[in-house]
Amino acid sequence: MTWPSWRGLSRVSARRYLEHLTRTGRSRAAPQYGRAGRPEIRYTWLGPARS
Repeated sequence: MTWPSWRGLSRVSARRYLEHLTRTGRSRAAPQYGRAGRPEIRYTWLGPARS
């Protein structure tokens, strides 16, 4: 099982929330390319938004 499924959160909801955190400046997203297929998006927590 993946983390979101055993925590009761769908994959789509988790991705949307991570995208929200990135838009609001609380995280940073960076693609990580492998050998084949789609890149993975790695998120880094930056902390609470600053005003």
